[in-house]
Amino acid sequence: MAEVRFVPRSQWDTLPVQPPAGMWLIRAVPFIKGILAALGVGAPLALIDAATHYAFPTWIPLVPLWLAIALCAGAMVIAVLAIRPYYAERKLGYTTWPEKDPAPGPSGR
Repeated sequence: MAEVRFVPRSQWDTLPVQPPAGMWLIRAVPFIKGILAALGVGAPLALIDAATHYAFPTWIPLVPLWLAIALCAGAMVIAVLAIRPYYAERKLGYTTWPEKDPAPGPSGR
């Protein structure tokens, strides 16, 4: 398999695949943060309810759950839109999608 190089954001305007896959990742970040925030609010509410049997009004624990579901749907739409440019970039030998631990190339195995 050919080596895939990472292209920094400053060079995205000159690439053949537009919009680059990395742009979709940037667009997904607010959704991911929202999901984590909704779960961060919903989990303590669920624990308080389970531990103390405090009767919240029904809508209070459900709002973070609904928000998390809606944000997950948005994140999935972004993932579907990002997959085509991601694979197109990989075929051309580059990527704008940063990887934390990229797989080693043929020489590193």
